[in-house]
Amino acid sequence: MAELGAGDVAAAVFVEPRAETAAALGTVEGLLAAARAEGHEVAAYLWRPRARGVVLGSACRLGGEVHRDECRRRALGVFRRASGGGTVLIGPETWCYSCVLSRGIDPGSIQGAFAWLHRVVIAALGRFGVAAESVAVSDLAARAPGGELRKLAGHSQKRTRRGVLCEGTLLAEAFPFPMSAVLRHPPREPEYRRGRPHEEFVTDLRALGAAVEFQEFAAAFAAALGAAPPRELPAEFAARGEALARERYLAPEWTERL
Repeated sequence: MAELGAGDVAAAVFVEPRAETAAALGTVEGLLAAARAEGHEVAAYLWRPRARGVVLGSACRLGGEVHRDECRRRALGVFRRASGGGTVLIGPETWCYSCVLSRGIDPGSIQGAFAWLHRVVIAALGRFGVAAESVAVSDLAARAPGGELRKLAGHSQKRTRRGVLCEGTLLAEAFPFPMSAVLRHPPREPEYRRGRPHEEFVTDLRALGAAVEFQEFAAAFAAALGAAPPRELPAEFAARGEALARERYLAPEWTERL
């Protein structure tokens, strides 16, 4: 696979600082559908959710991972993405990034794709003095002030014949309410979690002393990819994302299928 910044890989970074979650999920699907199997390209889409909500992985069971009544009480939308992985709470406090790699630069395995994306994010965060490390294949973690290892970002994948979608959610600052109010303890957990509840397991950039803005992170992400500065999402992908939101990501038949 290509290393970061390799000149033979065409990389484009799109950014949306106030995204509607359903449309953003649709945009990601559209980018994956547009991947060229024979290409050597990376399309990265960085988005910051406008509103708080819960996003299930494609195979997650709604009743087993989400306190649905509490989500309703707090007016939190519940969505299901196309990629795998666990259930996450998102909002303006989180920064989401989705990378579509054409098959020509596919690392060749799930572990390899996660390692590729982790290198990009670790390099970007390093510009702000944040020392993140890859843990349990799909997580990025950092040492809290007390020394314990805490999750900073989680990642998921979807693989097709055209390309590989590898995406993640980074916690930039703490939510104003306990995550466990809306998220159940996951049915599976990495060894380093050691049964800790959400509030004792995760950390965020501000807790680590990094006062970073979303646009600064997006620029650092693009630099780590060796890409030009981030630019606005092209209208054709924005329109496709909105259409897919109506067809799939706002449809109860999709969200509540498991």
